[in-house]
Amino acid sequence: MSDTRVLLVEDSGFMATHTSGTLESVHGMTVRIAGTAREARTLLADGGFDCLVVNTQLPGENGIEFVRSVRNDDDLPAVPAILFTSGNLETVAGDAFAAGVVDVVSKDHHAGNSMDVFANRIEVAIDAFERRKRLGTT
Repeated sequence: MSDTRVLLVEDSGFMATHTSGTLESVHGMTVRIAGTAREARTLLADGGFDCLVVNTQLPGENGIEFVRSVRNDDDLPAVPAILFTSGNLETVAGDAFAAGVVDVVSKDHHAGNSMDVFANRIEVAIDAFERRKRLGTT
């Protein structure tokens, strides 16, 4: 079982419940949910997360802007961020990676039966981020 701690920034109650429930019950992760970027910043400041999973569309701020602001805030801990989108991956990927996102995941493909793949992508993102930190390339 995993001891991975994920901060899920998702304003859809259904998607937040489905995603967090599956990651916790099937994959042994601990998931905290924030419905807004403001709430996520507060939780992130408290620390203790291994990965940030961020919806593209959030109230008042999009997920890419949120990740960029987190990356530029020295008071917030550095953790890998995955963008979770229902939109076209190609249209958001360039901006997402430029903002510091380490992976872009489709809700359409990974919110259903592919949660095993999604959980694996979270673990891979954490491992890769930690390796880059050790090498000083983050």
